[in-house]
Amino acid sequence: FFFFFFFFFPFFFFFFFFFFFFFFFFFFFFKK
Repeated sequence: FFFFFFFFFPFFFFFFFFFFFFFFFFFFFFKK
């Protein structure tokens, strides 16, 4: 269980970061 959590945690963090970056980029582009 610990191994799975440790392996799944980085993936989730990366996905969240990517989503945030995409949203910010879209907002900037739309505003421009």
